[in-house]
Amino acid sequence: VGSLTLSHLIYMSRHGVRSPYPPAGNNFSLYSEKPFPTAADWGMTQEAYSKQYLTGHGEKLIPIMGRFWREHYQSTAIFSDGEEME
Repeated sequence: VGSLTLSHLIYMSRHGVRSPYPPAGNNFSLYSEKPFPTAADWGMTQEAYSKQYLTGHGEKLIPIMGRFWREHYQSTAIFSDGEEME
């Protein structure tokens, strides 16, 4: 049996880094009596909000998470011969 080497890693995360998807029909009142936050409440333009771009929080968080996971997996033995991730 040959050895296995990790060549790619996909990390999926969404919570708190993008504006929320609207419910079917955009009827938020079915889920809450409170008004749903607007694009401005998320610190976003209406276009960025509508296109599900990262929030300001997400723009700061994603690089930090990337560095963390890169360092984590780089320090494990799953990369052969000390090979570094690109």
